[in-house]
Amino acid sequence: YSSGRGYYIQEEDVLVCQNCGNRFAMDDVEVTRGGCNPVPITEEYKTVDEETITVSNSRQSYTQMAENFGILLQLLGTIPTYNPNEDDLKLLNLETYKNSLVSSTQSVDQTEAELNNKLIERDQLLYADGTGLYSIVQNVKKYVKSLYGATSPEYTNVSSIEFTSRK
Repeated sequence: YSSGRGYYIQEEDVLVCQNCGNRFAMDDVEVTRGGCNPVPITEEYKTVDEETITVSNSRQSYTQMAENFGILLQLLGTIPTYNPNEDDLKLLNLETYKNSLVSSTQSVDQTEAELNNKLIERDQLLYADGTGLYSIVQNVKKYVKSLYGATSPEYTNVSSIEFTSRK
C-alpha cells in the first residue's frame, strides 16, 4: 500500500493490520474470510519453496485497484495534451470517481474487519474448551447418559441432536 500502513505486524500469535487495526489469530490465516484477514490463496495462485511463498500478481484487491487507478490519474496529470471532450474522462471527474472508490473500499474494509472481529468473538463463545457451547452440549449428553442410561429414550432423544466441533 502506498500509505505504508496496509501490512501486518505480528504480536505473539496475533496479526494486526496496520491499515485498520483488525486483529486475528495466526491460525485463522487462510481459514477465515473477509475484511483484511489474508484470504485463502489457493495453490494455483502461489508458489511455495523452502524459504518463500510467492503470490501471483493477478490476486489484486479492490484497495489495490483503487490505488492503481490513482497512479494512472497521477500519470495522466503529467501529460499536458490529455484534455478529453467527454466529461466522464476529464481528470477532475476521474479524481472524484477515484475518491468515491477509495471511500467505498475503506467502508467495506472497515465493515469486514468489524465482522471478522465479531466472528472471532462468536467462535470463542461457541468453541472455547470447557465453556463453549460444544463442550456444554457434550457434558449435558454425558450427564443424561449417566442419569438415565445409554439405552434410555431420554438419552436417545438428547444424543440424536447433533453439534459439531470446529476442526
